[in-house]
Amino acid sequence: MAGEGVLATLLAGWKALARIDAAKAVVGGLALTAWKHARYTRDADVLLASGDFQLAAVARAVPWPEPSDALGIRVVRADDLVVIKLLAGRIIDRADAAMLLQENRAEIDFTRLHDEVVRQGVVAEYREAWQDAFPSAPAPDVRAKDNQST
Repeated sequence: MAGEGVLATLLAGWKALARIDAAKAVVGGLALTAWKHARYTRDADVLLASGDFQLAAVARAVPWPEPSDALGIRVVRADDLVVIKLLAGRIIDRADAAMLLQENRAEIDFTRLHDEVVRQGVVAEYREAWQDAFPSAPAPDVRAKDNQST
């Protein structure tokens, strides 16, 4: 779980952002802790949504799992966090995406996830994360719907 300093930063930041009434949700390393993957992080990343995918991800966000949260803090769903991590493009983000897939397989909406990785252009990155998460399982057949054979 995240350190007390990081959580205090999140709480202070969330309070400050409440004044601007922006669509927002927790993302990044701190969001991983909400989805069964604790990883060291020194910051509290909050997505201020712009664009269709980000706005939809924030709309789907779920309550922060901390029991003391009275501020209405929300965290993006695991499947949306996978896409965000793949878009970030760093090695650590791909590893995070793989762990999210592995640890949250039952909670992930794979149909929506597959559609989104196509829309966002991260199909190759998704396949790599899938192979990292499930080395003995074949990668899912993810491709644009208009390119699929019937």
